[in-house]
Parts: sequence; structure tokens; C-alpha cells
Amino acid sequence: MTTSNQPKDCERIDYGTCGASCCGAEIAVPNIDPLDAYQAIVRLLSSGGPDGRFYKKDNIDDEQGELPFSFSPPLPWRFTISGSHSTPGTWMSQGNWRSGFDDTLRFSIGVAADGQATRIRMFSMSGPASALVDYGQSYKNLALLCSDLGWPAPTPSFGCGLGQAVAWKPENTITVMLQNRDGVCLDAKERHKNGGVVQTWDCDPTNLNQLWKLDSDTGLVKNEDGVCLSDASAGNSPGPGPVVTWACDPTLKNQAWNYDPVTGQLKARHGTLCIDASDRHTNGGKVMAWPCDVNNSNQQWNLRKIST
Repeated sequence: MTTSNQPKDCERIDYGTCGASCCGAEIAVPNIDPLDAYQAIVRLLSSGGPDGRFYKKDNIDDEQGELPFSFSPPLPWRFTISGSHSTPGTWMSQGNWRSGFDDTLRFSIGVAADGQATRIRMFSMSGPASALVDYGQSYKNLALLCSDLGWPAPTPSFGCGLGQAVAWKPENTITVMLQNRDGVCLDAKERHKNGGVVQTWDCDPTNLNQLWKLDSDTGLVKNEDGVCLSDASAGNSPGPGPVVTWACDPTLKNQAWNYDPVTGQLKARHGTLCIDASDRHTNGGKVMAWPCDVNNSNQQWNLRKIST
């Protein structure tokens, strides 16, 4: 699955293949022996890599010595490496938001079957263990390392979103609350009128301001009172500006939205804008239509199904 403005190499989204999300892949690097390949990975991890977020862990067991030859047939691996890659962000644990993701990296380096290349098996697993969706980061970690070393792109063999279904999408008849990652919800403060204020507010499933239906056919996001989320741009041309309530009209482009269950974004169907809560930490925070950015936490919404 791909999304608009999706960063390079982030399309292989994994949904908890290893409990947490993960990606296993392999490459064959021509014209290099295993020792040189091992040293290249060590240098990259030790230096922080191209984004300064790679890390080399203890190397006490890096060289496998005679161990691979104690098996029949002998194992191809000559070196193993442990490392990590960190990314910014927040995640929930025991009711509290915590900062930072730390993904575990593993590499096995050895000889290819034809003897003409070095074979590298690589693995990235999301951290913390509760990271069930990686938004493509597991594969991205491996691809970024290979690209910086001038090696071929890794070929996924396990995880990396292989053969997985996409996340749940709501049916048109289901009532939901749109909750951002800080626990406040999209709230139509003036839901009875055109041009009504849309804001963030503490989530309350009994509050009619916060109950919506997402119509996947028309793209309308309807409040219980029959008004819809609308980009307040003039006329029929979506543009950055406040999000308001307006009488539902499926012919208006500025009322057509798509919900992306992977990124959590509500995206304008006819443009490059997303619903953005720039004051998402507060009650009464403003809600805007803003250029989509998959890394922008203001644009990440969860759907809470409500029984009505």
C-alpha cells in the first residue's frame, strides 16, 4: 500500500508479523568478500549512518570462527552483527505517552552459493514490542543502510508486509469518533450551522459533536446532525484553511475525504491536504486543512467505533 507524500522505501508496511512488526531480507553483494562487507556495516553502524540514528552493539560474538563448519553441510555465515536504529515519535504504554522508537537490527554475513558474491541476511524488528504497525520503517532501516553503502536494495523474505491484509476500514453505517494520538477528539462545536467551528476536545462518546460517519463512496464525513466536514476554502477549490461544518453536498470537492488506516490521515480526495490538529494537546484546539505529511502527528487519527 502506498500513500501520498510517502517517504522513499516506506511502502512495505508490516502489521506485527513477529509479534511486533519486523522485516527480514537478503542481498548478494558482488565483488566483495565477507570480511570487507562486515567491516563496511560496522563502520556505518559505529558512525551513526546517513541519518545519525544507527548504532553498533557489542561485537563480542561478531566473528563466527569455526562454528559454521561444525554443521553438515557447513553454514554459509562468517560474521554476525547486532545494531539498532532509532526514530523520533511517541507511543502509549500503560496509559502514558513515551518518546522514541528503537528498532533492533541483525546481520548475518557469509558466502553466496556461487562463490562470486557475499550473501547478507538482515533483519529489523520494531521497538517497543507493542509496535504492531511499523509504517514501513522496518524495511526502510535496511534499505537506507544498503543504499548508503552502494549495495543492492534488500529483497524481503519475511515480514515486511508480505501477504498481509490492510487495516480495518469503517463501513458507511458505523458511527465513529476521530481521536488523535493525544487522546482528544474531533469536535463540531457548532454542528447545527454552516461555517461551524471544528475543534479538538476531550473525547466523550455521549457528545454528539464528536460522532461521525465516514462515507467511503462520496468521501463525506457526516456529523450526527447531517452536516459535513468541509475545507473552508472559497468556492469548489480545496486549499489550506480552517475545517468547518457545512451542509453536506457530495458535489463539493472540499467535502470529499479519504481515511487512510495505515497513516491515520484524513486526506482530501481532490488535493494534497489533510485534516490537521495543530493544537492537538488542548481543548478548543484549532483544526485545519493542511499539506499532508505522514510524519506529522497532528494528522494522525484513530477511529473509535461507537455503539449507538
